[in-house]
Amino acid sequence: MATLTLERLWAFYGLAPVLRGINLTISTGEIVTVLGRNGSGRSTLAKAIMGLVRTEGALTWAGISLANRQPFEVAQAGIGFVPETRDVFPDLTVEQNLQLGLPRHAIARGAHLAWGIADVFSLFPQLEKRLKTPAGVLSGGEQQMLSLARSTLGQPQLLIVDEPTEGLAPQLVMQVAQFLTAIKSQGVGVLLMEQKLQMALAISDRVSVMGGGTIVFDGTVEAFQRDPTLRSQWLEC
Repeated sequence: MATLTLERLWAFYGLAPVLRGINLTISTGEIVTVLGRNGSGRSTLAKAIMGLVRTEGALTWAGISLANRQPFEVAQAGIGFVPETRDVFPDLTVEQNLQLGLPRHAIARGAHLAWGIADVFSLFPQLEKRLKTPAGVLSGGEQQMLSLARSTLGQPQLLIVDEPTEGLAPQLVMQVAQFLTAIKSQGVGVLLMEQKLQMALAISDRVSVMGGGTIVFDGTVEAFQRDPTLRSQWLEC
Protein backbone atom coordinates (compact mmCIF):
# COMPACT_ATOMS: atom_id res chain seq x y z
CA MET A 1 0.00 0.00 0.00
CA ALA A 2 1.32 3.44 -0.98
CA THR A 3 0.35 6.64 0.81
CA LEU A 4 0.37 10.27 -0.26
CA THR A 5 1.18 12.53 2.69
CA LEU A 6 0.91 16.31 2.78
CA GLU A 7 2.38 18.08 5.81
CA ARG A 8 2.11 21.84 6.30
CA LEU A 9 1.78 22.28 2.55
CA TRP A 10 1.51 25.83 1.23
CA ALA A 11 0.85 26.72 -2.42
CA PHE A 12 1.24 30.03 -4.20
CA TYR A 13 0.17 31.89 -7.29
CA GLY A 14 3.01 34.35 -7.61
CA LEU A 15 3.61 35.59 -4.08
CA ALA A 16 0.02 35.10 -2.95
CA PRO A 17 -0.61 32.01 -0.80
CA VAL A 18 -3.70 29.94 -1.68
CA LEU A 19 -3.07 26.83 0.41
CA ARG A 20 -2.09 27.55 3.99
CA GLY A 21 -0.51 24.60 5.77
CA ILE A 22 -2.49 21.62 4.45
CA ASN A 23 -2.19 18.29 6.29
CA LEU A 24 -3.75 15.36 4.42
CA THR A 25 -3.17 11.67 3.72
CA ILE A 26 -4.63 9.23 1.21
CA SER A 27 -3.64 5.63 0.52
CA THR A 28 -4.18 3.28 -2.37
CA GLY A 29 -7.53 1.51 -2.29
CA GLU A 30 -9.53 4.34 -0.72
CA ILE A 31 -11.58 7.29 -1.93
CA VAL A 32 -11.12 10.58 -0.12
CA THR A 33 -13.36 13.46 -1.17
CA VAL A 34 -12.36 17.07 -0.63
CA LEU A 35 -15.41 19.30 -0.23
CA GLY A 36 -15.61 23.07 -0.09
CA ARG A 37 -17.11 26.18 -1.59
CA ASN A 38 -15.76 27.67 -4.80
CA GLY A 39 -12.54 29.45 -3.95
CA SER A 40 -11.74 27.25 -0.96
CA GLY A 41 -8.58 25.91 -2.61
CA ARG A 42 -9.63 22.46 -3.80
CA SER A 43 -8.41 22.83 -7.39
CA THR A 44 -5.19 24.44 -6.20
CA LEU A 45 -4.65 21.43 -3.95
CA ALA A 46 -4.86 19.12 -6.97
CA LYS A 47 -2.46 21.33 -8.93
CA ALA A 48 -0.05 21.51 -6.01
CA ILE A 49 0.22 17.74 -5.81
CA MET A 50 0.80 17.55 -9.58
CA GLY A 51 3.58 20.15 -9.54
CA LEU A 52 1.57 22.77 -11.42
CA VAL A 53 1.99 25.50 -8.79
CA ARG A 54 4.83 26.44 -6.46
CA THR A 55 4.66 24.84 -3.02
CA GLU A 56 6.36 24.88 0.33
CA GLY A 57 6.15 22.08 2.88
CA ALA A 58 6.29 18.31 2.69
CA LEU A 59 4.68 16.29 -0.11
CA THR A 60 5.62 12.61 -0.13
CA TRP A 61 4.33 9.61 -2.07
CA ALA A 62 5.30 6.11 -0.92
CA GLY A 63 8.03 7.71 1.19
CA ILE A 64 9.54 9.68 -1.71
CA SER A 65 9.41 13.49 -1.80
CA LEU A 66 7.47 14.95 -4.73
CA ALA A 67 7.67 18.54 -3.54
CA ASN A 68 8.04 20.90 -6.51
CA ARG A 69 8.65 18.08 -8.97
CA GLN A 70 7.73 18.52 -12.61
CA PRO A 71 4.26 17.22 -13.58
CA PHE A 72 5.72 14.43 -15.73
CA GLU A 73 7.78 13.23 -12.76
CA VAL A 74 4.67 13.09 -10.58
CA ALA A 75 2.86 11.12 -13.29
CA GLN A 76 5.80 8.74 -13.68
CA ALA A 77 5.66 8.12 -9.92
CA GLY A 78 2.16 6.68 -10.36
CA ILE A 79 -0.17 9.63 -9.80
CA GLY A 80 -2.76 10.44 -12.48
CA PHE A 81 -4.74 13.66 -12.86
CA VAL A 82 -8.14 14.43 -14.38
CA PRO A 83 -8.42 18.24 -14.44
CA GLU A 84 -11.66 20.16 -14.22
CA THR A 85 -11.04 21.38 -17.77
CA ARG A 86 -10.85 17.72 -19.02
CA ASP A 87 -8.09 18.64 -21.50
CA VAL A 88 -8.87 16.15 -24.25
CA PHE A 89 -7.07 16.59 -27.58
CA PRO A 90 -9.93 17.98 -29.68
CA ASP A 91 -8.50 17.23 -33.12
CA LEU A 92 -7.69 13.60 -32.27
CA THR A 93 -10.28 10.86 -32.28
CA VAL A 94 -11.51 9.13 -29.15
CA GLU A 95 -9.35 6.14 -30.06
CA GLN A 96 -6.24 8.27 -30.50
CA ASN A 97 -6.85 10.06 -27.17
CA LEU A 98 -7.13 6.71 -25.41
CA GLN A 99 -3.98 5.37 -27.07
CA LEU A 100 -2.04 8.36 -25.75
CA GLY A 101 -2.95 7.29 -22.23
CA LEU A 102 -1.37 3.87 -22.52
CA PRO A 103 2.12 3.48 -20.98
CA ARG A 104 4.41 2.72 -23.91
CA HIS A 105 7.21 1.30 -21.78
CA ALA A 106 4.85 -1.25 -20.20
CA ILE A 107 3.41 -2.29 -23.55
CA ALA A 108 6.89 -2.63 -25.09
CA ARG A 109 7.98 -5.13 -22.46
CA GLY A 110 4.69 -7.03 -22.59
CA ALA A 111 3.62 -6.14 -19.06
CA HIS A 112 0.10 -6.94 -17.91
CA LEU A 113 -2.04 -3.82 -17.68
CA ALA A 114 -4.44 -3.54 -14.76
CA TRP A 115 -6.65 -1.34 -16.93
CA GLY A 116 -6.94 -1.78 -20.69
CA ILE A 117 -9.14 -0.16 -23.29
CA ALA A 118 -11.66 -3.01 -23.04
CA ASP A 119 -11.98 -2.34 -19.30
CA VAL A 120 -12.89 1.31 -19.74
CA PHE A 121 -15.35 0.40 -22.51
CA SER A 122 -17.12 -1.90 -20.06
CA LEU A 123 -17.79 1.10 -17.81
CA PHE A 124 -18.17 3.76 -20.51
CA PRO A 125 -19.71 1.92 -23.49
CA GLN A 126 -20.53 5.25 -25.16
CA LEU A 127 -16.83 5.75 -25.88
CA GLU A 128 -16.62 2.53 -27.90
CA LYS A 129 -19.41 3.79 -30.14
CA ARG A 130 -17.52 7.06 -30.71
CA LEU A 131 -14.05 5.65 -31.39
CA LYS A 132 -13.53 7.43 -34.71
CA THR A 133 -15.14 10.69 -33.57
CA PRO A 134 -12.92 13.74 -32.95
CA ALA A 135 -12.88 14.45 -29.23
CA GLY A 136 -13.68 18.10 -29.82
CA VAL A 137 -17.22 17.33 -31.00
CA LEU A 138 -18.11 15.09 -28.05
CA SER A 139 -20.62 16.28 -25.48
CA GLY A 140 -19.31 17.54 -22.17
CA GLY A 141 -20.24 14.27 -20.51
CA GLU A 142 -18.48 12.21 -23.17
CA GLN A 143 -15.36 14.35 -22.86
CA GLN A 144 -15.39 13.74 -19.11
CA MET A 145 -15.62 9.99 -19.67
CA LEU A 146 -12.75 10.20 -22.15
CA SER A 147 -10.56 12.15 -19.74
CA LEU A 148 -11.24 9.69 -16.92
CA ALA A 149 -10.62 6.71 -19.17
CA ARG A 150 -7.40 8.11 -20.64
CA SER A 151 -5.98 8.87 -17.20
CA THR A 152 -6.83 5.41 -15.91
CA LEU A 153 -5.12 3.76 -18.88
CA GLY A 154 -1.87 5.26 -17.58
CA GLN A 155 -2.08 2.65 -14.76
CA PRO A 156 -1.98 5.12 -11.84
CA GLN A 157 -1.84 3.98 -8.24
CA LEU A 158 -3.52 7.23 -7.22
CA LEU A 159 -5.93 9.27 -9.35
CA ILE A 160 -6.68 12.91 -8.56
CA VAL A 161 -10.04 13.92 -10.04
CA ASP A 162 -11.17 17.55 -10.04
CA GLU A 163 -14.93 18.21 -10.33
CA PRO A 164 -15.75 15.29 -12.64
CA THR A 165 -19.55 15.67 -12.40
CA GLU A 166 -19.81 19.42 -13.00
CA GLY A 167 -22.57 20.08 -15.53
CA LEU A 168 -23.42 16.40 -16.00
CA ALA A 169 -26.90 14.87 -16.09
CA PRO A 170 -27.82 12.60 -13.15
CA GLN A 171 -27.37 9.42 -15.23
CA LEU A 172 -23.82 10.44 -16.16
CA VAL A 173 -23.07 11.37 -12.54
CA MET A 174 -23.99 7.80 -11.62
CA GLN A 175 -21.65 6.43 -14.31
CA VAL A 176 -18.78 8.52 -12.99
CA ALA A 177 -19.46 7.27 -9.46
CA GLN A 178 -19.50 3.67 -10.66
CA PHE A 179 -16.23 4.22 -12.52
CA LEU A 180 -14.46 5.64 -9.45
CA THR A 181 -15.76 2.81 -7.29
CA ALA A 182 -14.55 0.27 -9.84
CA ILE A 183 -10.99 1.58 -9.94
CA LYS A 184 -10.94 1.73 -6.14
CA SER A 185 -11.87 -1.97 -6.08
CA GLN A 186 -8.71 -2.62 -8.11
CA GLY A 187 -6.56 -0.95 -5.45
CA VAL A 188 -6.31 2.54 -6.94
CA GLY A 189 -6.63 5.47 -4.57
CA VAL A 190 -8.92 8.33 -5.59
CA LEU A 191 -8.60 11.91 -4.34
CA LEU A 192 -11.85 13.51 -5.47
CA MET A 193 -12.62 17.23 -5.55
CA GLU A 194 -16.41 17.40 -5.70
CA GLN A 195 -19.42 19.57 -4.94
CA LYS A 196 -22.21 17.00 -5.36
CA LEU A 197 -22.50 16.02 -1.73
CA GLN A 198 -24.84 13.04 -2.11
CA MET A 199 -22.67 11.29 -4.68
CA ALA A 200 -19.45 12.06 -2.82
CA LEU A 201 -20.69 10.69 0.50
CA ALA A 202 -22.05 7.55 -1.16
CA ILE A 203 -18.67 6.45 -2.55
CA SER A 204 -16.11 7.94 -0.14
CA ASP A 205 -14.22 6.35 2.73
CA ARG A 206 -13.22 9.68 4.21
CA VAL A 207 -14.10 13.34 3.76
CA SER A 208 -12.01 16.47 4.07
CA VAL A 209 -13.58 19.93 4.07
CA MET A 210 -11.59 22.97 2.92
CA GLY A 211 -12.15 26.59 3.78
CA GLY A 212 -9.85 29.55 3.22
CA GLY A 213 -7.03 27.36 1.94
CA THR A 214 -6.96 25.09 4.99
CA ILE A 215 -8.46 21.76 6.03
CA VAL A 216 -11.23 22.49 8.54
CA PHE A 217 -12.44 18.89 8.87
CA ASP A 218 -10.90 15.50 8.08
CA GLY A 219 -12.66 12.31 9.08
CA THR A 220 -15.04 9.54 8.18
CA VAL A 221 -18.27 10.03 6.28
CA GLU A 222 -20.15 9.10 9.46
CA ALA A 223 -18.34 11.74 11.50
CA PHE A 224 -19.10 14.36 8.85
CA GLN A 225 -22.79 13.47 8.85
CA ARG A 226 -22.93 13.73 12.65
CA ASP A 227 -21.75 17.35 12.56
CA PRO A 228 -24.58 19.50 11.11
CA THR A 229 -22.65 22.74 11.54
CA LEU A 230 -20.02 21.72 8.98
CA ARG A 231 -22.40 21.99 6.05
CA SER A 232 -23.89 25.32 7.07
CA GLN A 233 -20.56 26.89 7.99
CA TRP A 234 -18.31 25.66 5.20
CA LEU A 235 -20.38 24.28 2.31
CA GLU A 236 -23.65 26.14 1.96
CA CYS A 237 -23.78 29.56 0.30
